[in-house]
Amino acid sequence: MKDCIEIYDDGHAEIHTSDDTITVTSPNQAGLRTAAIIKARALGYKPARQNRLKNLPIKRIAATALVLAATCTLGAISGWALHGTTPTKPAAAAPAPKPKIITRTVHSSHLAGANLFTCQTGTDGKGITCSGLNDQGQLGTTTPETTSNTLSELKGKTITHLAASRATTCAATGTSVYCWGKNDTGQATGTPSDTPATPTAVLTGKGEITALTLGAAHTCAATGTSLYCWGDTTNGQIKDTGQALTPTKMSLPKNIKDQITGLESSGYVTWAQTKTGQLVAFGNNRAGEIPGAEKNAHIEPTEIKGN
Repeated sequence: MKDCIEIYDDGHAEIHTSDDTITVTSPNQAGLRTAAIIKARALGYKPARQNRLKNLPIKRIAATALVLAATCTLGAISGWALHGTTPTKPAAAAPAPKPKIITRTVHSSHLAGANLFTCQTGTDGKGITCSGLNDQGQLGTTTPETTSNTLSELKGKTITHLAASRATTCAATGTSVYCWGKNDTGQATGTPSDTPATPTAVLTGKGEITALTLGAAHTCAATGTSLYCWGDTTNGQIKDTGQALTPTKMSLPKNIKDQITGLESSGYVTWAQTKTGQLVAFGNNRAGEIPGAEKNAHIEPTEIKGN
């Protein structure tokens, strides 16, 4: 078995080395990946980019028996199999399922984690403390040596949404979105800067925040039936323009009238879901990631309908 990390959905991860298998546990499934990476770094594995380690691939293993998952022994080339079983010939393709929002980063109201750092609320859901790597202001302070920081700007505030991507974090409290960390394309404040951002209220007074997500150097937040995005759009993430944007209201399809309750980004594409299950997608679709839409460098918000 090649060296790798296997992350299971039952609250534990396994670091497989040439000599041993080390088990890592976490009280919260969302923090398991970060805990495993930190442990692997302690074992001598070197960090690479985008929350990865050199020569140590990360595989997610579903404990549920009927879910297919990649294993370390199979690798990315030889195919897929039930964990712990012998690979068999693939079954006939099933009908395409109705599109669903797929989580790329950790999003919840109490915990968020990305590139070797985590941020979490207090046990009462108020305030935020961030811990881990701080080379790009991930912990809400511009002092790189800091390993843990309680954000004074959010002290006593009830946090309703918390999301992180790479080295930027955003939190929603009431009608405001605060962001901090890497801000080279304005993904934190709406104004690009080489200096990491401390917690800044970038969107406020537009209504109760109902959903929040971060993508590839851009951020989006929903306020009921309205959607606002800011940051980098050089790859068509927000608009078909090559510039960074301040919070910009997106033009949604006319029949999307219900409250937006879910937001996710798969990098250059952002997905929105209403409380009645309607799906909208927009962004860079050169890879054909948006079902039924033209392969283009930028797609305006489009309703995605299942079969």
